[in-house]
Amino acid sequence: MFEHARWIWRENGAPQNSVTRFRTAFRLDARPSSCRMSVSAHHFYRFWVNGVEVGGLSSPAPSNFDARKLYLTYEIGEYLREGENVFAFSVLFLGGQGQNRTCGCPCLIFEAEGTSENGTFCIASGTGCRASAVSGYLPGLPLRERRGMTGSTCFDASREEPGWKLPGFDDSGWENAVLSPANLLVPALDPQEIPEGAVLRTWEPALLHTEPGFALYDAGEVLTGFVRVTLSGSKGDRLRLRYGELLEGQRRSWSNYREPRPDAVMRVEHSAVNDETEYYLDDYIASGGTEVWAECFTYKAFRYFELTFPESCKILRVEAVKTGTDAPAAGEFSCDSPLLNRMAEACLNTQKNNIMGILVDCPHREQAEYLGDSLMQSRLLCYNFPGARELLRKVLQDFADTQLYEGDFPFVAPVDWTPGSSFMLKMPEYDLLYPEILWQLWKFYADWDALGRFYPTAAKTAAFYLSVRDADGLIPKVIREGEPVMHISDWPYSSIDEEGDALFVENAYLLMGLGRLAEISSLLNRPGDHAYWLAEHTRLAGAIRNAFFDPEAGLFRDTPVSEKHHPGVNALAAEAGLFRTGELAGAMNYLASAPCETRVILSWNYLKTLFENGCRQKAFDLLADPSARWGLMASQGSKTIWEGFEDIESHSHAWNCYPLRLLQEYIAGIRCAAPGFTETEITPFFPEGLYEFSARVCAAGGVIEVQGWRSEMGAKFQVELPEGVSGVFRYGEVEQPLAEGLTEVEITL
Repeated sequence: MFEHARWIWRENGAPQNSVTRFRTAFRLDARPSSCRMSVSAHHFYRFWVNGVEVGGLSSPAPSNFDARKLYLTYEIGEYLREGENVFAFSVLFLGGQGQNRTCGCPCLIFEAEGTSENGTFCIASGTGCRASAVSGYLPGLPLRERRGMTGSTCFDASREEPGWKLPGFDDSGWENAVLSPANLLVPALDPQEIPEGAVLRTWEPALLHTEPGFALYDAGEVLTGFVRVTLSGSKGDRLRLRYGELLEGQRRSWSNYREPRPDAVMRVEHSAVNDETEYYLDDYIASGGTEVWAECFTYKAFRYFELTFPESCKILRVEAVKTGTDAPAAGEFSCDSPLLNRMAEACLNTQKNNIMGILVDCPHREQAEYLGDSLMQSRLLCYNFPGARELLRKVLQDFADTQLYEGDFPFVAPVDWTPGSSFMLKMPEYDLLYPEILWQLWKFYADWDALGRFYPTAAKTAAFYLSVRDADGLIPKVIREGEPVMHISDWPYSSIDEEGDALFVENAYLLMGLGRLAEISSLLNRPGDHAYWLAEHTRLAGAIRNAFFDPEAGLFRDTPVSEKHHPGVNALAAEAGLFRTGELAGAMNYLASAPCETRVILSWNYLKTLFENGCRQKAFDLLADPSARWGLMASQGSKTIWEGFEDIESHSHAWNCYPLRLLQEYIAGIRCAAPGFTETEITPFFPEGLYEFSARVCAAGGVIEVQGWRSEMGAKFQVELPEGVSGVFRYGEVEQPLAEGLTEVEITL
């Protein structure tokens, strides 16, 4: 593919946040039996064949321009015909710096290869294409968010000539395309493994408030998507959509969190979550008559939106349209607790909001792909989304493409890493999680290709952090003087102690990463590497115990000089195998009795440690508490999961959605027991107050389904395994082998 195509653009480049149109007309002497067309652009394209839109949303997925561009391939034979045909493109160049993308230069490339009864043909981008700087999109409008992910738009429907996407249009007033510098700057063109963006659901929002020329709507939940407005107006009528997660006055801050929420003004807040902005909006200028406005070039997120319009303009219909990467979920959990059902549904809904060509943490303020957040999302993804493998591979590739020469990473990827820019931030703890994401690909998918491709990146990162250890054998908190660094041991609003020269969480993450690298290098038949990682693992474990272990308390300190023994620190110590024989029981007594201090990041480790070490009821009670954490969100009716445990930040944050995985793994009891999820252990648990459950989990050959019912007489279970999966069922004293197909187990007390 792309043997004949060249990257093209127009003569005079492009200003920030502008759209350029391209078309190429060609003749076919017979209708083709098939035709495959591959397309890429920087940053995003929309694509029509003879007036039929073919491409999806926000294509291609973001990547690092100076490492690779991704392309998508379509079968377009059904849209072609004998005689004249037209390929038409609108290409959005965002320009400037952005947090989930890189600048690069504006460019488009395409190549179509087809077959008809008269032979083969090829249509490719080159200087024979026509280009127009004039588009319905007015150029140069401000970017919507402080972090520069998307641009606000004004679409003037009268600026685009009727019929330009169709055969027969006279494009003599357009200019010839020119070759783009991208031909020299883009090192590689790779097929995009993950699906394109797609419309997932459409519904009519509630009309909250109306005035002459103004209407306020509530979509009922935070969604990633756009608004579709059907209107009847006069040429030149200007409409505006402003989006927000909340209404003015509803936004809490840490300082006023305990205060009663004030009555909201019937206007959308001027912000992207808690980042103030006047530009989280889109405008439309009508061409006259009945028309549809659906601004869908890039992703944005909102719950509320206000529509302003001339009073003479009639609004015929308004729809909320949920979009995202076309990666449907196959997993689920339900039970006889309405609260837990709402929680599970909110976890899935939030995750769907945050798959946007990359795995983002929140879909409005940041749209950023972090290593740590991606690992936390992997907990839910690998159990619930058949496309999780491709999504996680993309995370590892994006960070491999941004890896700094010494081995560490920028805090997000893709990103413009320009000295002095606002994106020059480091998050050392997150760097150290790269091997764990790679291990997830092995554990759940037996992905040999990923091991071979990304092991060098993981090894280089670990080697860098080993190289900067201090005299005590620990990673110091400050690695490079003056470097902007964010330590994220537990977040947000952590109660963990970070005073001192070294942090427990940072060093524990490196230790666990060394263990994964030892396992991976063994799988890859690298005995020298295996021995090295094992030796360094032993060395670092000793240094951590010497510096952090408090023998009097039998617990680990937050830092070598701290007097605090944070539950999250000690849960992580248990997971990392840092307690010696006889010490773990005392630590578990502490974890079971201590108040829950962990926040979003370490609550996963804390609850997992409780579930796996004899404290299942305690873990369940914390998970299902309707007055705190996820239970509070569900009890308040939220259909998405918040950024933190307090209602003061983003209301749709995917890093916090692992409760669904905890319910599937520790209540339904479904666990992966062999690489590729070809074997499973089913060990259900009925906590107090729960009498029935049903769960579905993605596995190698399909979906594992487990249902359970409990009564005073005993318990009954149904387990169905897909083809190629076997396992064992355990409940109390009962143990039974499982084969593919349906197995019923009935236990009488």
